[in-house]
Amino acid sequence: MKKIWKKGLLSLMSASLVLSLIPPYTGFAEEEGASQKDTDKVEEKRTEVKDERTETEIVYDNHDGSFTKQIFSEPIHVEVDGEMERVNPELEKDSVTEKIAPKQTQLDI
Repeated sequence: MKKIWKKGLLSLMSASLVLSLIPPYTGFAEEEGASQKDTDKVEEKRTEVKDERTETEIVYDNHDGSFTKQIFSEPIHVEVDGEMERVNPELEKDSVTEKIAPKQTQLDI
């Protein structure tokens, strides 16, 4: 009788170990366009808080009581006339000096 209990307990333990290896069911997959639509709605709702701009940061108001801050490793804004403006690396020709230079960057050329 003792052997039967031992055998039953061991087979129950081995069965529970094997069943614990099966990953849990995660649910249904989302539609392909559903997540893109949600992110588009979030992008439409939020607006930039221009007073909070720094050389390497952008702050967005999500209009739900929260804010999102994007931090970059390199400067993306340049100070122009006391305000932070986006870096614009497009080249333009100066009509007076005939020099070709970027519109707004920190680089002195």
